[in-house]
Amino acid sequence: MRRSYRNSQQPALTAHLGAAIAKLHGRDLPAQACAIVRRGLVDCIGVMIAGSTEPAVERVRSVLGPPWSGEARLFPDGIRCSARDAALVNGMAAHVHDFDDVALDGHPSAVLVPALLAEAEAIGAKGADVIRGYVAGYETWATLWKASAGPLHARGWHPSGVFGVVAAAAACAALRRLTPDETTSALGLAAAQAAGLIANFGTMAKSFQVGHAAEAGLFSARLALGGVNASHEALEHKHGFLNAYAGAHSDGGGGFGDPDWAILEQGLDIKVYPVCYAAHRLIEGALQLAKEFALTPPSIDSIELRLGRIQSDLLHSHRPRTVLEAKFSAEFAVAAALVAKAVGLNELREGFVLSDDVQHLIDRTVRMIDPELGEPPFSPFDQVKVRLSDGRVLEGSHVKHASGSRYAPPSKAESWEKFKGSAGYHLPVGSTRQLFEALWDLNPSRSITELLDDTGLRTAA
Repeated sequence: MRRSYRNSQQPALTAHLGAAIAKLHGRDLPAQACAIVRRGLVDCIGVMIAGSTEPAVERVRSVLGPPWSGEARLFPDGIRCSARDAALVNGMAAHVHDFDDVALDGHPSAVLVPALLAEAEAIGAKGADVIRGYVAGYETWATLWKASAGPLHARGWHPSGVFGVVAAAAACAALRRLTPDETTSALGLAAAQAAGLIANFGTMAKSFQVGHAAEAGLFSARLALGGVNASHEALEHKHGFLNAYAGAHSDGGGGFGDPDWAILEQGLDIKVYPVCYAAHRLIEGALQLAKEFALTPPSIDSIELRLGRIQSDLLHSHRPRTVLEAKFSAEFAVAAALVAKAVGLNELREGFVLSDDVQHLIDRTVRMIDPELGEPPFSPFDQVKVRLSDGRVLEGSHVKHASGSRYAPPSKAESWEKFKGSAGYHLPVGSTRQLFEALWDLNPSRSITELLDDTGLRTAA
C-alpha cells in the first residue's frame, strides 16, 4: 500500500533521501532486513549465472569492445571489464530469464546486486558494505514507489528501468559513502537517465532496460563523486522525475527506519517460475487442476483465465511463437503447466513453446478481465477454469499469493534447489554449493572479491 511518511519538518524529497542514504553508514540494520538482502543476493546471482549465455547477453557483450579496465568480473567466466560494463552485462543476465525476484512493482535485486557487486570489486568493499548499499537502494525505490500517484505499468513505463536507476545510484552512493550533497546529486543524475518501456517486454530490450538501470545508477554515483551536480529537487520538482513518470505524486520521504523499514514491510517475492510474475498465480491454479485431475491435453476442450487488467496488459503476448514472447503470455504459462505439470527453464525452449500440445491449448484459452484492483498490479485473486471434452467444468481455487512470495518465503533448502538448478547450468556441483553457502551466510567483514575468488568464480586469465 502506498502511503506518505513525510511531515512538515522534513526537507524536500531529493535532499531528504540524500541525507538518509548518507546517514545509513553509521546505523545498525535490522537482522531481518539483512536476511532478506542475503536471500535476494543468493537468488539474483543464481539466475545471473543461468542467464549469462543467453543470446541477448552475448550480443551486448560482443559490442562492448575489449575489456580495457579490469575493475570487475562478468559472471560466471570471470572476464574482467569496467565496473559499468559489468553492471550492464550482469544486470541483463540477472533478468533475461525473468526468473529474478520481485517487489515494489519491479525487480530490485536484478538492478541493485549487479551494480553493487561491480562497484564493490572496484573499490574493495566488503559484505557489510554491499548489504548496506542494497538496503539504501531498496528504501529509495520504495520511497519513490509510495510517492507515485499510481502504478508506472499503467502509464507504459517499466518500473525497474525508471525507479531502478535511482535506486542503484542510492545503493552505490551508500557503498562509496558519498556525502549528503553528493548523494543528492547522484539521485538527480540518475533521474536524468531513467528509461524503460512496457512495449519492450518480450524482446531483448527488456533485460537491457534492467542492465542499463544498474550501469547508469553506478555511473551516477561516480559522476557525483567527481563533482558533477544535479538539481536537489530533481525528484519532486513540478517538472521533475515523479511528475514526468507518474503523472503526479504525493509527498514522499520516510523509510530508512523512520518510522519503519520498507524492506521489512514489502520484502521480496522470490520467483518459482521463469516467466513474468503476473502469470505466477495462474500457473499455480493450473498446476493444482492438472495434478488433482490428472489432466491431459486431449481431455481439455477450453480454458478460461481470470486475472486483472494490468496483469493482462503485462502479459501482452496472446499467441507466443518465441521463448521471449512466451515469458509474457498468460496462455503459454497455463498451457505449459497443464502439459508438462511444471514451468521451469526446461519448458522455456523453442521446441516446447511451439509443440502441438502447447499451441493447441493456447488457441483454446480466453481471458476474463477482473476490473477490481487488489495489490497493484494484481487483481484480488486469479483463477483458472477448464472445460473438459466430456462437458465437465473444473474450477480452480482463488489464488491470492504465489509460492515463494514474501508471505511464504522459501526456506534455505528451497532456495538451494533453485540456485542449484540455475547456477548449475554453468558451474560444477561442488562450486555451486560452495558459492551458495558463502552467499547465504555472507561474511560482513570479508571483501567481495576474495569471496568470489574463493568460491570458484576466479578471474579469467
